[in-house]
Amino acid sequence: MRRHLWLVPLLVCGSVGLLGGRAAAAPPPDIEVHRGDVSGVDIPDGGSFAMGQTVVGASFIQYFVVGNTSGTDDLHISSVTAPPGFTITQAPPATIVGGAAHGLNLRCDAVAQGSYSGDVVIVSDDPDESPFTVAVSCTVNASGTAPTMRLVNTGDSAALADGGTLVIPAGGIRSIRIYNDEGGDAPLTLSTPALTPAGPSIGGYVIDDVVAVGGMSMYFNIRCSTTISSSGTPVTGTFQISIANNTLGSTNPYSFTLICGEAVPVTDPPVTDPPATDPPATDGSGGAGSGGATTPRGLPATGSSSPLLAWTALLLILGGVGVLRWLAWGRRSAARLSGR
Repeated sequence: MRRHLWLVPLLVCGSVGLLGGRAAAAPPPDIEVHRGDVSGVDIPDGGSFAMGQTVVGASFIQYFVVGNTSGTDDLHISSVTAPPGFTITQAPPATIVGGAAHGLNLRCDAVAQGSYSGDVVIVSDDPDESPFTVAVSCTVNASGTAPTMRLVNTGDSAALADGGTLVIPAGGIRSIRIYNDEGGDAPLTLSTPALTPAGPSIGGYVIDDVVAVGGMSMYFNIRCSTTISSSGTPVTGTFQISIANNTLGSTNPYSFTLICGEAVPVTDPPVTDPPATDPPATDGSGGAGSGGATTPRGLPATGSSSPLLAWTALLLILGGVGVLRWLAWGRRSAARLSGR
């Protein structure tokens, strides 16, 4: 036993070295940037994003998300800068813990007509992606035509018409996408969705004074719950949602009905076929309409001679048995006589 005690320090040192090696292998901070909408499309370092177009005086905001994919180490951000023609209205915090993410709002200022482009630059302590750059662009036109508004339920990609109905299970959530279908240079100015009566929660990507430019879209979320997060109390009932905007005609405001819970099912009336039974059979003396008597099917019609026939059959059977016994007795007697 003592001869092997020298192995103990070696095992201890090896274990410490192994643990130290594992600690040293912890992932470093890793920056990640993606679009701040339901698609959540990643934007790589050196990638680009075209924000679209608008008119002079109608600035609009694009929402991005900056995250740290490391499970342990914090990501430290030194600076975030935007090119001329753009303004960062909300920057991520200086420290993003492992696994967390924060918003970055970038505005196309739309102060003067022209095409604007350049890099958004994020400087951090990411070991291989600092600075992290995204090329952005937007076009500002002198004027535009009236926009056209269209809503889509991203849960099933179905259109949500003005005056239509949206059904969400109690506690459930749906993302609604608002399109500016003009496809030109006219901005679509939207107000925060109004809800009556109070109950469900509306939030997500709705930003104050957001302008969706021609051919672009934005999102907002509806949850049938007391909070926009899943921790709220589920809500049921029927509500009205109205979104004021700058479109022409009846779509301002754009309104639809929200049903939290299950919609009233539409079913066919119950089938009430009568039970399947055999019709009564007649005894041949007349039909049901002529006053003839009827007898249930399966029982023979025997008439008044039935008892006589039964007794006759019984007597024949007894007689036959007696004849057979007599013949058998005769054979035995003949056999005894011949045996003498």
